[in-house]
Amino acid sequence: MTLKVQDGLQRAGTIATRRNHQGIDVEHVLLALLDQEDGLAGNVLQLAGLNPQLVRTAVEKDLDKRPAVRGGGSAPAQTFATQRLSQVLTKAEDEMT
Repeated sequence: MTLKVQDGLQRAGTIATRRNHQGIDVEHVLLALLDQEDGLAGNVLQLAGLNPQLVRTAVEKDLDKRPAVRGGGSAPAQTFATQRLSQVLTKAEDEMT
């Protein structure tokens, strides 16, 4: 993994924790990658014909709709990578090799 990806995953965890989400999902990572200085996510979206700001707004709206977990289950140690995110990371690793 590149340093940018590692940073994005760490930031995604922070985003999930701040929103009281138990699972770190693909949308958390996308939001984190879009927020990176000198990151590639925005450029990749533009090359695909998408507006990065509109994508960011849509991701924010999606995350706002997710249930927040408060109380004992909301501790940072309880945050986990969702199955969707695990599948994406596995596919990315397969593509890399």
